[in-house]
Amino acid sequence: MPTAKKEATIEELRQKLGASKNLFFTNYAGLTVGDITKLRNELRKDGASTYGVVKNTLFSRAAGSDLAAKFEAYLAGPTAIVFAGDDPVAPAKALKMTFGEANKPVEIKAAYIDGQIVDAKGVAQLASLPPKIELLGRLVGRSRARFTSGDRALGQPRRSRPRPQFDPRAKRSRRIRSLGDNRTTWQ
Repeated sequence: MPTAKKEATIEELRQKLGASKNLFFTNYAGLTVGDITKLRNELRKDGASTYGVVKNTLFSRAAGSDLAAKFEAYLAGPTAIVFAGDDPVAPAKALKMTFGEANKPVEIKAAYIDGQIVDAKGVAQLASLPPKIELLGRLVGRSRARFTSGDRALGQPRRSRPRPQFDPRAKRSRRIRSLGDNRTTWQ
């Protein structure tokens, strides 16, 4: 029978699970308080991510039977979870950049991203991606380029001004000659 404190913890975990779209499971063994504080500060820069040490049984109860069955393999040993918002790239980068390749005290067990379980290699690949807003900008830029190339493929003429022609023999004040309909050329 859970105590009132455990029930409150389970309810808090349920609220965090409901508000989080992405979860990152880590092994916090070997981390000092300073390391965890450094990681939490990096995650706060994102604004929507928090890092917390959880008891495996309480997390299983908070997740419910369906999710607990998915997470069962990763809820063994010391577990801390990053509760992330919409963008899964920022927490993955924070986990990678905070501890980097030099001292590696944190081990990423797995991640739950948009309803899919992703292993540690997938999280490492995710950390190498640019942020979501930059990817959307690239997508929009490429789609605009495709539309303009589509116009050219359909035979639409390019709407550009003719280049001015330069005449080095003309005096400096008479080098620009008007063509009439707001187009100019060098003389």
